[in-house]
This record gives sequence, structure tokens and C-alpha cells, in this order.
Amino acid sequence: RLSKETPSRRLQNSAGQRPADFFAAVQKHRSAESIPLHRNNRSNRDVPERQLPTTQVAPSILLPQNLRLDLLSLGVGTPQTKHWYTHCSDDRVSCGQLTELHLAWCEKITSGGVKAVAEKAAGLEVIVLQGCPKVDDEALAALGDYCRRLRVVNLSNCRLVGDTGVKVLSEKCRCIEMLSLSRCTALTDASLKCMGEYLADLNVLEVAECHLLTDSGFKVLAQGCNKLMRMDLEECVLISDNVLSYLAFNCPLLEHLSLSHCELLTDEGIRSLAVGACATENLRVVELDNCPLITDTALEQLMVCQALERIELFDCQLITRAGIKRLKSRLPGLTVQAYFAPATPPHQSNPNR
Repeated sequence: RLSKETPSRRLQNSAGQRPADFFAAVQKHRSAESIPLHRNNRSNRDVPERQLPTTQVAPSILLPQNLRLDLLSLGVGTPQTKHWYTHCSDDRVSCGQLTELHLAWCEKITSGGVKAVAEKAAGLEVIVLQGCPKVDDEALAALGDYCRRLRVVNLSNCRLVGDTGVKVLSEKCRCIEMLSLSRCTALTDASLKCMGEYLADLNVLEVAECHLLTDSGFKVLAQGCNKLMRMDLEECVLISDNVLSYLAFNCPLLEHLSLSHCELLTDEGIRSLAVGACATENLRVVELDNCPLITDTALEQLMVCQALERIELFDCQLITRAGIKRLKSRLPGLTVQAYFAPATPPHQSNPNR
């Protein structure tokens, strides 16, 4: 969207789109509508849901005088992104009203470019840098220094992002409500502890495939982030039942919890979750794919979760059809997603041989 003090033609970028899933529902202020977590197809790029009018910033375009930006989206891999920040740093362009910046999968974007815009966009509230492989802690430091109003930050697949950057961002941008750090594989418990200390308004956290995170970090996170509603912990392979106990005790608003491929979780962890403050009224979705230690006992514990709408149990080898039937008899509106391999027919010898 463009607003100009002098008449000039609108510029639109056909590639300018918002990323799907986690941030598609983000507007000036989002309602309590469902915001799906990133999961599955982790190797694929998100497919944008809709087109938005945006500004095309290619080297050949002459920017009009007194151009004011309030939203800039360069879409998925826009080829002109090598020079975008040069234009945004131009004195003729005002980024003072820029509130949303979407740069998902723009692989040429660097931390220097992010810093150049951050210096002029103090009102930035939403930034999507998903899949920008050159973005590192320098970009997060710049956002922390200049963009204190940030509420939504997507850094998933930014593998150069580490604890140092998350620490600065958490300390200085304390209004953050939604944070995606999935596949930022260098992160450790130090990042979780900083979030727990400074991000009291955090509602949504994605840390899927952050393999170094442990119970210790999630304990501090849960104690400090009591407003958490949605968490994606898929493939946080070091976490145990203790994490579910921390969340159950400290996070009464929890609605959506992805625990797929957390192979250390057992029925005891699900029991802790089921007796927590969130279980009766708020817990709606639980994803437990590839949790090999979960049995029918866990399903019996979840029968008290009257708000439960969906549970995923793919490749849970100890779950039986009978256990699922008992769960659905207690919660008839529940959707259960599971798969049972067909029985192997007995071998029959060939009598003609």
C-alpha cells in the first residue's frame, strides 16, 4: 500500500504476496481466529494465499517524491531484492509509517539490508524473514535497536540466527506476541530463558526442529510466558514429560500443542497435561505423531479434555483401534487422525509345488 503527498501512479508487484499459515491472519490487530502452526512439508516453501498490492522496488524504477510506505511485500524470491534496501534507504522514501515487512524466501536479503530499513522504520510491527539464509544475529540486533513495537516476527529457516540475536530481540522488543524460530538449529536453552524473562505477552511460539532445546529452557519459558496459546515443539527431541508438566501448570490458555517426533514423551506427560489448567476448557489440538512410547493409557487421560477437537496419532505404534474407539465414545465430536498398517495375510504354501 502506498500513500503519497503528491499525485503519482500506483506501483504494484505481481510477486508481492504474504506467506501462508502462521502469519496469513496477521492484520492490524488479529482476532481469536485459528492460526495454523507450521508443520509438515518442512522442506517446501510456503505457498502464498493471496495477492496484495505492494511496491515494486527494482533498480529501473524512479521513485516519486514524498513516497510513504506502510506495507512492503517482495514475495517469494523476488529477483529485485538485491537492491530493495537501497531504495528504502533513499531520502525520498519515508518508512516511518511502515508497519509490515514481508520478505519470505528472498534469498539475497542480508542483515545489512534489514538494518538499513530498520533504522527508518521505528513503527514496524510485523516482519517476515522466513527462509532468508543470509539473515543472522546482526539483523536481530538492528530490529532490537530500532523497532521496539514489533509484535510478529518470523525467522523460521534462518539457520544463522543464534542465541545472541534472540537475546537482544527479547530484551528490547517486549511486545512480541508471535515468534517463529523453527529450524533455527543453533538455538539453545539460553534463547528460551530470555523469552521467559522478557516476553510476557508471547502467545504463539514455533521452535520445531530446534534440536538443542531441553527441559531446562522450557521450564523458564513456561514460568514467564503465561499467555502462551500455541506451541510447535515438533522434533524437539531432547524434551521429556517434564515439559508437559511445566506447560500444564503455568499456561492455562494453551490451545494448540504440536509434540510430533518428541520420542521421549510417555503417558505420564500426557497425564500431566490432562490435569493442567488448560485441559478442560481450552486445549483443542494435540499432535503426537511418531511418539513411540504413547499408549492407549494416554488417550484415557485425554478424555477429560472436553474442548478437544483434533488429535494426531500417526505412527504411534502402541495406540490401538480399541483405544481410539473408547476416546471417541467419550468425545464424539473429536477428529482422530491415525494410520494402521493393513494386516499381513498369512503365508500360504503352493500345493502344486
